This record gives sequence, structure tokens and C-alpha cells, in this order.
Amino acid sequence: MAIEFRKLEERERALDYIAGEMDAIAGFPVTPRLAPRARPVVLAGNTVLNNIRIANSQIGVLNTGTIGSIDNAIGLVRRDGSKEMAEALKALTEAVATSRDLGDDKRDSALELVSAIASEAATPPDRRRTSVARALVVDLASVLGGVAATVQLWASYGPAIKAFFHLP
Repeated sequence: MAIEFRKLEERERALDYIAGEMDAIAGFPVTPRLAPRARPVVLAGNTVLNNIRIANSQIGVLNTGTIGSIDNAIGLVRRDGSKEMAEALKALTEAVATSRDLGDDKRDSALELVSAIASEAATPPDRRRTSVARALVVDLASVLGGVAATVQLWASYGPAIKAFFHLP
């Protein structure tokens, strides 16, 4: 469905371009312009990724690309044998995504930071950038520090994340 929609959009853009060229040759508008097509709304029920589960009440406000990259990284971390880190990332992601105490801006920031931390965790140990991970962990702790519910969450899962990267 998505591929067919993209092909249709591409054809419409090509027709619009040709119409513009014809108008330029004629010196005045000779062809009607196409109105931009509205993107279809995709409604989904509960979104179940391989590792993360988020109820459909939160799907509309989340960046699913960020959630998907976290989910992929969790799978890689788990496959490499770091089950504690994978569980910490999973629980942290689900809790941040479903938290009603965080505003949309803080939620997005926290999920982007978790995504970056998860990406660093998924890289091979010899290519991990510990200084980058340290900065990301500090930023995440500060974003989650202002809300009581997430302070407890960070207290539960922060040590596992810090231990994974050998941070103080």
C-alpha cells in the first residue's frame, strides 16, 4: 500500500512538472494545477514490536521511528548477551512512552536520548564511544530528573545502563 501511494505521488509530481513546463513554453497557464494530495491516516491498534509494547492510546504522540530503532537495538543488545541492559532499555522506553507526567517535548527528548544510548549499546564493544554514552546518560538523567515518576524509574534502571558502559 505504501509503495503504491509513493508511486502515485511520484506520477502526480511528474504531471505537475510537465504542466509547469507547458505553461512556461506557452507563456501563460494552459493546464490546471493539481492540488497536493493529503497523506492517508494510518490507524493501528496495539503496536507490538519485537521487544517493546505500547498501547494504542500513545501511538499517535510517539515518533515510531525512534521507538523502532530502540526496539532494534534492544534485540541486538539481547542477542549479544546483555539481558540486563536490554531489559533496562525496554522498561525505560515503555515507561517514558506511556508516562502521563512528562510533556510531549520532554517525552520526545527522553526517547531520542534512549534511542542514542541504545544505539551505542548495540555497537560492538571495541567501537563503542564511552564519552558519548556518558554525555547521553547524563542528559537523560537530567531530562527524567524533574518528574517524580521518572526519578524512580531512573533510580531502577539507570545503574544497569551506567554499569553496561562502565560509567561511575
